[in-house]
Amino acid sequence: MNRTSLIACAAIAASAGAASATLSGAATDEASFQSLLATQQTEDFNSLTPGDLPYNTPVSLGLLTGQADGTSGFPGDFALVDDLGNIELAMFIDNGGNIPSFTITFPSPVDAFGARYEAVNGPPALAVVVDGETVDIASLINADGYVGITSNSTFTSVTFIDTSTGGLEFFRMDDVTFGRRIPAPASAAMLGLAGLAATRRRR
Repeated sequence: MNRTSLIACAAIAASAGAASATLSGAATDEASFQSLLATQQTEDFNSLTPGDLPYNTPVSLGLLTGQADGTSGFPGDFALVDDLGNIELAMFIDNGGNIPSFTITFPSPVDAFGARYEAVNGPPALAVVVDGETVDIASLINADGYVGITSNSTFTSVTFIDTSTGGLEFFRMDDVTFGRRIPAPASAAMLGLAGLAATRRRR
């Protein structure tokens, strides 16, 4: 795990609470996050048709299911948008207004979830609730970036919320990766082999 990922782990500990026994860490480097996974799937939305999406009802997002709670009279507040040939999910969240939350449901239980974010305001602003714990996405990246989160237990959905007071959050999301982590003993063995290799290089 690189230094950036270690900083992210410290940030998640602060946002989730020092006594958290659920979330195990967060990485802001996509390769570091994916190296922790034994199985993974990624939804890039590129097989889907751009356009506005309905509220208060489950919506198929390829491998995922999404639901935006609330109402909105503004086009594009919950939509699939075409950014120069790349389809992204666009979401507007207002904690005191029309759309208080947005939930993604996975096809099966997972213990790891990551995504690429664009145009995130804050902090504080965009946050995601994973397995009952809140992670402040806006504090981990500067407007654009990747955040991968791992948990010590499985979960089937994540919910995005706006943590600012009386504010709102508009963001785009792409390349949603989800799956299961490498079991802890295997992870420890991999770290041990890496340490042994480093020791041999120093000799």
